[in-house]
Amino acid sequence: MSSYSSPRLPPELEREIFETAAYVYPEAILNLLLVSRRVFEWLDGFQYRTVTRRGARSYCSFQMLSHKIQSNSKPPSFFSRHVQNLCSVWADESSMEIEHLRQILDTCSGIQNLALVQSEICMAALLPSLEAMKLVRLHFCWCFVPLQVDPRHSMFSVLTHLVCVDQDHRLAPFLVQLPALTHLAIIHNSYGLIPRVEEDILAHCPRLRVFVMDPTVRTFEHMPRLEDVRFLYFDFRDSHGWNGWLAGTRGERDFWRCAEEFVAKRIRKEIHPYSRCWIEETDGIEPLTSQRRI
Repeated sequence: MSSYSSPRLPPELEREIFETAAYVYPEAILNLLLVSRRVFEWLDGFQYRTVTRRGARSYCSFQMLSHKIQSNSKPPSFFSRHVQNLCSVWADESSMEIEHLRQILDTCSGIQNLALVQSEICMAALLPSLEAMKLVRLHFCWCFVPLQVDPRHSMFSVLTHLVCVDQDHRLAPFLVQLPALTHLAIIHNSYGLIPRVEEDILAHCPRLRVFVMDPTVRTFEHMPRLEDVRFLYFDFRDSHGWNGWLAGTRGERDFWRCAEEFVAKRIRKEIHPYSRCWIEETDGIEPLTSQRRI
């Protein structure tokens, strides 16, 4: 080899370097695509990995994804393979908007991490589009019971993380039938909690490792205490702010990570008093990542 020759890396190592760069710095993906044809082939799918309404941090926006799907520039299998995370939060719910969202969900059947915060009417229209998915994480703004969702459906077969609303304490029979559920967060839109219901969920869901309750009230000291170490109160709606959802798609700190650390401390009896089931500053648990618009 000539002394003037440029060093060359094995293709698999070079690919790993570029893919790692795209994962850590998504804002650089568009520039990385221009490096060479082979790098474009490696990274083209990365720009569609996470889809949000505005395309936060240079991720793909709904508008961009919808345009790509409608242009038929790529086969549907491309989007099914590459789109893994999608977040739709309280958008315009016109019939045209719902149809665009339904088209995206129908095409991107490989989504594993889904956040849908829409009206109940919109959710009922979108549910058929979810049936081909195998969701791992789901953030859902409505209680499943009124929507007549079957917990034994295959789309829940590998679901481990669930955030949902339980307005009238009817979720327990649904939750106990989810075969893989390990992380549960429930939003209550009322001030009244029934500790017996939470205890029933914990008793009948032995696979649960973390059970987070956001009870609307902000003074946790006056809330009923549960001795089960897996349980805690957490104001994840305001502190989560959807930045945590985005952080979770990248393996960064989200409210699940905070909850896991608190549960681990309770198990090790590092929380005082032992019956306390909410995080305090003295617990040494790092806060969430800073909020970003998505």
